[in-house]
Amino acid sequence: MAGFPLKNDKYSYYSTVQPHTEYYVTDKMNLTQTIASITNIFGRFSDVDAKIKDSLGKLGVLFSSTRSYVFLFKNNKKTMDNTHEWCYTGIEPWKEKLQNLSTDVFPWLMNELKKDEVIHVNDVATLPDEALKEKNLLGKGDVRSFIIIPLHINDELSGFIGLDNITTDYRIDNLNILQMVSDVIGTELGKKIADNALEQSEKRHRSLIENLPLGVFSTDSNGEIIQCNKYLIDITKSSKEKIIGLNIFNLPVNSEIKNCIRNALDGYTQFYEGEYKTVLTGKNLKIRAYFTPDTSEDGKIVGCIGTITDLTGKTDEQDDKTRKMEKVIDNIDTHIWYFADRRTYGLVNKPHANFFGFRKEDLEYNDIYDVHLKQTAYLIKGLSDYVFENKSRLQTTEKLINKNGELRNLSITLTPEFDYNGDVDYVICSGEDITEHEKSKKRIEESEIRYRTLFEDLIDAVLVQDLDGNFLDVNLTACEFLGYSKADILKMGYKDIDALEQVGNLNAFENDLYRHGRAVFETKYIKNDGSTISVEVNSRFIQYQGKPAILLVARDITGRKNAEEKLQEYADKLEHSNKLKDMFTDILRHDLLNPAGVVKGFTQLLISMENDDYKLDVLNKIKASNEKLIELIQNASYFAKLDAMEDLEFEKQDISAILKSVVSDFEQQAKDKNIDIEFLAEGEYPAIINPVMEQVFANLLSNAVKYSPENSRVIIDIDDIGKFWKVSFTDFGEGIPDEDKETIFTRFQRLEKDSVKGSGLGLAIVKQIIELHDGEVGVDDNPEGRGSVFWVTLKKA
Repeated sequence: MAGFPLKNDKYSYYSTVQPHTEYYVTDKMNLTQTIASITNIFGRFSDVDAKIKDSLGKLGVLFSSTRSYVFLFKNNKKTMDNTHEWCYTGIEPWKEKLQNLSTDVFPWLMNELKKDEVIHVNDVATLPDEALKEKNLLGKGDVRSFIIIPLHINDELSGFIGLDNITTDYRIDNLNILQMVSDVIGTELGKKIADNALEQSEKRHRSLIENLPLGVFSTDSNGEIIQCNKYLIDITKSSKEKIIGLNIFNLPVNSEIKNCIRNALDGYTQFYEGEYKTVLTGKNLKIRAYFTPDTSEDGKIVGCIGTITDLTGKTDEQDDKTRKMEKVIDNIDTHIWYFADRRTYGLVNKPHANFFGFRKEDLEYNDIYDVHLKQTAYLIKGLSDYVFENKSRLQTTEKLINKNGELRNLSITLTPEFDYNGDVDYVICSGEDITEHEKSKKRIEESEIRYRTLFEDLIDAVLVQDLDGNFLDVNLTACEFLGYSKADILKMGYKDIDALEQVGNLNAFENDLYRHGRAVFETKYIKNDGSTISVEVNSRFIQYQGKPAILLVARDITGRKNAEEKLQEYADKLEHSNKLKDMFTDILRHDLLNPAGVVKGFTQLLISMENDDYKLDVLNKIKASNEKLIELIQNASYFAKLDAMEDLEFEKQDISAILKSVVSDFEQQAKDKNIDIEFLAEGEYPAIINPVMEQVFANLLSNAVKYSPENSRVIIDIDDIGKFWKVSFTDFGEGIPDEDKETIFTRFQRLEKDSVKGSGLGLAIVKQIIELHDGEVGVDDNPEGRGSVFWVTLKKA
């Protein structure tokens, strides 16, 4: 029931609702957002009943109702059923109790529904005298207020949607928007009814084929039998289980039949009459058979359809069975008829005759031009001509005008039957009336477009214009955006608001729109106060109320433009800093590393030449310091190289093999301190890594050996942690304080050890490489007591 107009003074209870609840809703946006949400429900799910129940729930919550429901009329509106229901938590459902109700019990309601307007009763006690029956019934159910919205299915009043005991007040003019919800639900119910009818018709059609007095089978494109009917089973004295799955070409069937089926699979209809020996029983039959290509909707041949008539000793009993079958065909919803020639009807069943508004005898054995309107006859003959000329089956959907001038949709299948010479003898036709289904489909499509264009994205300004640039519709955001009322904007055109359009700079974007059907561009819109704002406009062609139009979705990008300017300024500064960094890296790599290398060489030479212990001690300290300098320069250069990397090339490698190679490199260094390196992992551990991973393992093992005391051990292990391998290096040194466990992976952050000095770049390099592999790095306390466990994670291959 929908919001009632304020036309009749005697219905004072319909007056505009006054704010008497705690939350008074004044913005129509709450309703439109709920309607958009309900529309989205019908776009997401396939279960119509679940969609409707979910929609009733949203309406119930919006209006703070105790119960929302749908009633559908039946028996020519003499009775009605409560078909769908939503109840607030703790409210007893009534649906099962409200079935097969007489509409005579609700005379006032039925009369008001005929006005096709939303009914809003704020207080049941104020209902007029003519609503006494309704007042008594509602009082027994503790219903104090309600909203009723008329429900139409296929343009006919078919029921209503209701909400009881609403505690949220809306203006009457806002309540009229609820009719949109009713339209959506009515369309979906109409579609469900049409789909159920089609499904039942398909079942009847299948039953018809199953009981036809001739054998029918179908194969796939390889000749394997995938379906057969009961009559074929009777002919062959077999069972469906034994027939399904057999391949025609592997059976001892005579070559003529095999060639016919092979030609049908190549696209040619074939005829055969002669002897056939059943495969499973060996019985000789005389048959007449037709083999036609089975095609998909896109015209691709997917198999063969065969029909077989047993001509062996046909009996009177079979003739009687045929007559009975003709009666069956006459009483099904599927259209059945045949063309004796290109323009003459043969037998016609009642549904097909009724479709055109005729009796059977008006069509049977008559020229189509003598019975149909010229336009309809011309179209039907075109279909007949196609089948007779091409000797192939035709499936199509056509719009045909009956004798009353009504345009109706018919899904048609025309199948040729052939004479002994292979020419088309007559054409068998079947059809389904899909008029109502097509109407429902069209209403749904129009509804989806309407709600998508008006309510989908209320954050941005949405404008719809015709191909001449005149605005047809806008949303509330667009009005606020430009500072105009909706009425003002609808009097304007796109050239009135676009600053660049006025100077002729939008030609390229217009060309893109007409060439590709959509275009995205940036421009400036002129507001009502004369100021301009930068916008990004996404435009595309749509169908709006059955006519071509252009949808414009405009977003304010003024803030983004300002941010882009600041970002560009920052990028320029960053580029300059990167150039300075690259220059410093080159200085490290060349200007400092070369002299350090020279010092290293001469120091080693002096050591080899010197015998004095004091001088040798000094030279060894110079050598050690120089080596640390070289390590610092190399690490800093390597770290800078990692910073410049954006992508690494990865490959599948066994990390166990890499670790074993690294352990081998550090055997002498560990031996010098009498440290035992224990490698616990066995087998292969494939991971997706870059060869640079060896540098990570070498750095971690080097640190473990450096910081471990003499006569201790270092443990290396690999653990499986789901999608990753966890590689750990355990030492028994002094350990890492908790407050330093995060900072040690930062460049130039290093804990001071009395016996070892370093730059603090090694672990920063480790972290950088691991992060480029989408892994993690960390350090934990050694669970055995003293020492640390450094670990990294790597993706499994």
